[in-house]
Amino acid sequence: MVQRRLVSGALGATQPFRLPMVLRLILSLPILRNLPGRLIGLGVWRVHVETGPSPSRP
Repeated sequence: MVQRRLVSGALGATQPFRLPMVLRLILSLPILRNLPGRLIGLGVWRVHVETGPSPSRP
């Protein structure tokens, strides 16, 4: 549904396509530009893995 609205608006427009204000803001600030990828890659919370004692080597 969103894709259909964006594509039809971009293809049928008589004026140049402009990104919505929120996307322009995200792309203009480096800290916000990197945030979506970081959230997807690392998640919101850091994962803490608990490991037992390492096995002793003979």
